[in-house]
Amino acid sequence: MPVVLIHGSHQCGKTNLARVVGDTFGYTYHSFDDPKIREAAQNDPVGFINNVSDRAILDEIQLVPE
Repeated sequence: MPVVLIHGSHQCGKTNLARVVGDTFGYTYHSFDDPKIREAAQNDPVGFINNVSDRAILDEIQLVPE
């Protein structure tokens, strides 16, 4: 599965870029800033990934390092 990492300084537009491009190509957006999404990923990482579409943006992944 191909992955693209957008890395950069704090508040330089990474999320905005990902969302604009992702919306154009039909990607779903999931942010680990959302406590429910973060909890789902922490409690069942395999189940979480299995329920994410093939075209997904996972934002703030550093909040779930495990």
